[in-house]
Amino acid sequence: MKTRCLISLAIALCLFDTPHRAIAGIVFEHHPNERPADADVMIPRLLEELEKTGAFIAKPASVRGELGLRAAVSGIRDRNLTAQDLLAEINIGLKAQYDLRNDQAIVQFVAAIEKGHANPALLVASSKYRDAMLDALVGLATTYHRRNRGDDRQRSLEVMQEVIRSFPDRMATLRQTHGPEPDTLYKAALKLLQARGTGSLVVDVDDPNVLIFVNEGDHPQNATFQARLPPGKYRVLVKHPTSNGRRYDIDVQPNETAKLSVDWAIATSLTATPRWVGFVGVTDKMAVAYASQLAGQRHAAMVLITIQGHLGTP
Repeated sequence: MKTRCLISLAIALCLFDTPHRAIAGIVFEHHPNERPADADVMIPRLLEELEKTGAFIAKPASVRGELGLRAAVSGIRDRNLTAQDLLAEINIGLKAQYDLRNDQAIVQFVAAIEKGHANPALLVASSKYRDAMLDALVGLATTYHRRNRGDDRQRSLEVMQEVIRSFPDRMATLRQTHGPEPDTLYKAALKLLQARGTGSLVVDVDDPNVLIFVNEGDHPQNATFQARLPPGKYRVLVKHPTSNGRRYDIDVQPNETAKLSVDWAIATSLTATPRWVGFVGVTDKMAVAYASQLAGQRHAAMVLITIQGHLGTP
């Protein structure tokens, strides 16, 4: 006979004066220690039912959208990935490119770049890892350009625009380090970006010991970052030297200012992923305070959901 388990869910609701909002609250998970493995079994169903009422912002995608720039993920997504693993994957792509196996090279480069961008805390540990990411991006752009199938030429320029955003200091040496073809692509992509103008990015963190890395740059800033940048998507990693940090994805638009203000205490305890949004490793009191602050900024109440235990009968 199969064993069935019921998970007890505790819901804490803090009501605010919310004249500007029709919703009753924003829903967060709270786990004082680790998030239980079976949380994905029971909690999503509850979140779906809460959101169906129209009174709650409950599903992870909805909460992430409501929180906007306050939603972040860890600077390390893949716990078992090492920088050496990433370097090995990039080298496989470079070998495939050298052997003119364009399709394989593109697949390898795309996978390695995605992993690198999802694990920026690995890349900022050493300049050689950033150099490897530059090799992967340039390799991908040139391989798209050489294959020239469908939208490959457009993809090539888009990848090279990412090179410009992430390695603005490499234009002078790109021809020397990677050859004339990448240099030509770089200049073509730069012309397209310059035609769109620039935008501004402003990042503030309330802890002076926290470093701010933009696109895994070599020169992090303490507490405050401000710059005019080419338009596009940027990865902002805020990181204490002893932590994996938190990654924010920010879109910089021409002639606009994108702002990010980080409360470091909240940032280090708030997890916001496609699977779940909430607090882990903090006390009930702290979770209530953090959730109340976030929800209150949106003129909403907060709901905390936690797994208290399991009840089972065969």
